[in-house]
Amino acid sequence: MDALLNSLTQPVAITLIVLALVVLVAAVLIARRRARNQKTPDDMAPLSVSGPVDYTAEDVEVEPTTWQERFARLSLAGKILLILVPLLLIFFGSVLVLALQPTPSPVAIPTAVPLTMTIRSAALSNAQTIRIVADTSLPNDTEVRGALFANGSPFPWFDEELATGRVRNGEVEVSLRRRPEAPGASSTVSYTVELRGEADGQPITGQAPVVIPELYARDFFGGEVAAAPTATPVPTTPPATPAPTATPAPTAVPLPPGSPGVVAQTGNLRRDPLVTDNVVGAINAGETLAILGRTPNAEWYRVRNIRNEEGWVNVALVTVEPGVAAQIQADTVVTVFVAGTIHNQASADSDVVGQTIVNDVVYLTQKTSAGDWYQIRDVRGVEGWVPARLLGIPDDIAARVPTA
Repeated sequence: MDALLNSLTQPVAITLIVLALVVLVAAVLIARRRARNQKTPDDMAPLSVSGPVDYTAEDVEVEPTTWQERFARLSLAGKILLILVPLLLIFFGSVLVLALQPTPSPVAIPTAVPLTMTIRSAALSNAQTIRIVADTSLPNDTEVRGALFANGSPFPWFDEELATGRVRNGEVEVSLRRRPEAPGASSTVSYTVELRGEADGQPITGQAPVVIPELYARDFFGGEVAAAPTATPVPTTPPATPAPTATPAPTAVPLPPGSPGVVAQTGNLRRDPLVTDNVVGAINAGETLAILGRTPNAEWYRVRNIRNEEGWVNVALVTVEPGVAAQIQADTVVTVFVAGTIHNQASADSDVVGQTIVNDVVYLTQKTSAGDWYQIRDVRGVEGWVPARLLGIPDDIAARVPTA
């Protein structure tokens, strides 16, 4: 019934109500006509009174006093109308109410947002660490795990317990750190990484090849680097040549402060080498930059633009000559590998002043003589001491951190 009423449009409902009223009026008129025609001639004769009337006699008709008596004296047509009219009024009243109600607008059914995982970069940040950065639609704080493959097969080169990261503002960073007993890598093998996360029971993965910078290739492959093929010399009779003279050995020309670079793509200048809410300026395509330093993994440059604004930019936004890029010195800035506490002194018994976050960037200011504790400053401005095991510190960077 509800479905039938809801399917009626307003014009149809009004038409049905009018027809019902016409039927009711017609039925009443027909019933009254039939009742009038059923009266006998005696009933129609005038009443004559020749003497006193005895109202106590049994054949005297008594006026009904209850509704049951009135209903019993009704004709068949009257009884049908008395029952049918209220039912029809209720039905058509409901039709009118439903027809006059505004049509509800369709409710938009939310569609599920497809999960994505796109690895933006996967490269050796030093000979011991593969750093992976990806864009993802997974919810914030979702755990993402990393894996390494050699020619498509799992390669147990990294510490699986440390190969995790958490999504933050659509981005996740995972570092694969080499195990002490890791098998050796080969320059003839193709290495790929994979990131895997899950939300609402739906898994999502992303894969990408590992980029191995020439700076770390020899250490990563353990000295095994495939040599470029050389042409076999054709034996010839050497011509007579004058006596050789000594040629002075070339000397390296040091780069001046602020090595040159050109902005390849307009982008943001950031306070720290990290994609967060830390924009301090901008760089425009075609502008010249002074390159002041870089991160150990060479994915960020510390620069000064033509407006004398200093900050960090991603290497994808800047064009630097290969010879110049190889001579840019890395800053003493590293990535947090293990979450831990920041102390106000180089001791676990000292007061805690903060907390390290995995994949955060920290600046190294000094270290203990044993090299087991480092004083740091994180991107939130917290300064203190942390154990060296929490940080991924390349040997050349560790050597440049002053001793307390």
